Amino acid sequence: MSNSPDTTAPTSVAALGDWLIERIRFYDQVDAAVVTLDAPLSDLGLDSIYVLTLCGDIEDTYGTEIDPTFFEGRDTLGQVAVALHERLAPS
Repeated sequence: MSNSPDTTAPTSVAALGDWLIERIRFYDQVDAAVVTLDAPLSDLGLDSIYVLTLCGDIEDTYGTEIDPTFFEGRDTLGQVAVALHERLAPS
Protein backbone atom coordinates (compact mmCIF):
# COMPACT_ATOMS: atom_id res chain seq x y z
CA MET A 1 0.00 0.00 0.00
CA SER A 2 1.33 3.41 -0.97
CA ASN A 3 1.68 6.34 1.40
CA SER A 4 1.06 8.86 -1.38
CA PRO A 5 -2.02 11.06 -1.10
CA ASP A 6 -5.19 9.92 -2.79
CA THR A 7 -5.61 12.43 -5.59
CA THR A 8 -9.11 11.08 -6.21
CA ALA A 9 -10.13 11.75 -2.61
CA PRO A 10 -13.36 13.74 -2.27
CA THR A 11 -12.83 17.44 -1.78
CA SER A 12 -16.32 18.97 -1.63
CA VAL A 13 -17.34 20.33 1.76
CA ALA A 14 -19.99 17.60 2.07
CA ALA A 15 -17.53 14.83 1.14
CA LEU A 16 -14.94 16.20 3.55
CA GLY A 17 -17.57 16.33 6.28
CA ASP A 18 -18.52 12.71 5.62
CA TRP A 19 -14.85 11.72 5.67
CA LEU A 20 -14.28 13.53 8.99
CA ILE A 21 -17.33 11.83 10.52
CA GLU A 22 -16.04 8.44 9.36
CA ARG A 23 -12.59 9.10 10.84
CA ILE A 24 -13.99 10.23 14.22
CA ARG A 25 -16.27 7.18 14.34
CA PHE A 26 -13.27 5.00 13.49
CA TYR A 27 -11.43 6.30 16.58
CA ASP A 28 -14.37 4.93 18.62
CA GLN A 29 -14.06 7.37 21.51
CA VAL A 30 -17.73 8.33 21.62
CA ASP A 31 -21.06 6.86 20.55
CA ALA A 32 -21.13 6.94 16.74
CA ALA A 33 -24.62 8.46 16.82
CA VAL A 34 -23.30 11.70 18.32
CA VAL A 35 -20.69 12.19 15.59
CA THR A 36 -22.35 14.75 13.32
CA LEU A 37 -21.21 17.88 11.54
CA ASP A 38 -23.03 19.98 14.15
CA ALA A 39 -21.61 18.23 17.21
CA PRO A 40 -19.19 20.34 19.24
CA LEU A 41 -15.63 19.10 18.83
CA SER A 42 -15.35 19.05 22.61
CA ASP A 43 -18.05 16.36 22.70
CA LEU A 44 -16.30 14.06 20.23
CA GLY A 45 -13.44 12.78 22.38
CA LEU A 46 -10.83 14.67 20.38
CA ASP A 47 -8.07 14.96 22.92
CA SER A 48 -4.58 16.00 21.83
CA ILE A 49 -3.60 12.49 20.75
CA TYR A 50 -6.65 12.06 18.53
CA VAL A 51 -6.23 15.55 17.06
CA LEU A 52 -2.65 14.62 16.12
CA THR A 53 -3.89 11.35 14.65
CA LEU A 54 -6.55 13.20 12.65
CA CYS A 55 -3.90 15.64 11.39
CA GLY A 56 -1.85 12.66 10.18
CA ASP A 57 -4.92 11.10 8.54
CA ILE A 58 -5.61 14.37 6.69
CA GLU A 59 -2.01 14.58 5.53
CA ASP A 60 -2.00 10.93 4.39
CA THR A 61 -5.31 11.22 2.57
CA TYR A 62 -5.17 14.72 1.12
CA GLY A 63 -1.44 15.43 0.95
CA THR A 64 -1.54 18.63 2.94
CA GLU A 65 0.05 19.26 6.32
CA ILE A 66 -2.34 20.21 9.08
CA ASP A 67 -1.16 20.92 12.59
CA PRO A 68 -3.30 20.84 15.73
CA THR A 69 -3.70 24.63 15.74
CA PHE A 70 -5.82 24.21 12.58
CA PHE A 71 -8.67 23.13 14.89
CA GLU A 72 -8.47 26.22 17.11
CA GLY A 73 -11.45 28.51 16.73
CA ARG A 74 -13.47 25.83 14.99
CA ASP A 75 -16.24 24.50 17.17
CA THR A 76 -17.78 21.75 14.99
CA LEU A 77 -16.77 19.16 12.41
CA GLY A 78 -18.75 21.17 9.88
CA GLN A 79 -16.51 24.18 10.49
CA VAL A 80 -13.46 21.95 10.16
CA ALA A 81 -14.79 20.58 6.85
CA VAL A 82 -15.26 24.11 5.46
CA ALA A 83 -11.78 25.18 6.56
CA LEU A 84 -10.24 22.00 5.17
CA HIS A 85 -12.05 22.56 1.88
CA GLU A 86 -10.61 26.08 1.73
CA ARG A 87 -7.15 24.70 2.47
CA LEU A 88 -7.43 22.06 -0.26
CA ALA A 89 -8.93 24.34 -2.90
CA PRO A 90 -6.60 24.92 -5.83
CA SER A 91 -4.98 28.32 -5.67
